[in-house]
Amino acid sequence: MRQSMTIRLEQDVLKVAKVRAKSENRTLTNYIETLIRKDITMSQKMPAQSLSISPRDDAPMTVFLAEPTTERLITDPRDGDTPEDVASRQEYLDIITGWGRGE
Repeated sequence: MRQSMTIRLEQDVLKVAKVRAKSENRTLTNYIETLIRKDITMSQKMPAQSLSISPRDDAPMTVFLAEPTTERLITDPRDGDTPEDVASRQEYLDIITGWGRGE
């Protein structure tokens, strides 16, 4: 069963996410869910369908994005990563940390 949630995004992040979603012929919701599933799958090294995720309660969840950082956080390669995997993960990290915004 799907559950609704509210997230708050910086305007520039939302703008880029909408463009990316449209370029992949996806809804914004599907685009965000796909990013989360990819992240979960990459971190668990198992298919997203086999993950058992149980919320502690039925309370609404909120996602908070950090204020832009002054120092860029760099992702480390994992076993089996291609350069494209690392670049893609770095791009997501830059978006969620706000690195490079306003430059």
